[in-house]
Amino acid sequence: LTGGACTRHAALVWNVARDSAPAALDELERGEITWGILFWVALMHGADDRDLVRRWLGLTQLAPENEREVLGTVALLAQYFLLLPVFALLAKRGERREPHGFARSRTDPPLESQY
Repeated sequence: LTGGACTRHAALVWNVARDSAPAALDELERGEITWGILFWVALMHGADDRDLVRRWLGLTQLAPENEREVLGTVALLAQYFLLLPVFALLAKRGERREPHGFARSRTDPPLESQY
C-alpha cells in the first residue's frame, strides 16, 4: 500500500476447551476482560455446570442492550450457518452408506468412525 500502511492477518490458535469457564467469568466480574468472552465461555472446561450457566446468564446483562441483541443474533446465526451445515453434511455422508430399501439388519460394525 502507499505510504507504508498495511494490515497483517495471522491465525491465532486458541484451544478454548482448556480454559476454565469459572475463571473466565471471575475475570469478567473483576473487569479484567470484556464481555466478548461470553461468546466463548460455553466452549470452556466446566461450562456444563448449572450454577455457572445461571451466572453466565446474569453476566450477559453487563453487555450494553444493543450488544445483547447482537450477542443473541450472533449465537443464533452461528447455530444456523456453522453448526447445522456440519451436521447436515455428516447426515448425508452417513445416509450414502446405508442400503436403499428394506434390508436385513447388519452385523455390528467394527469399532471405527463411520465418518
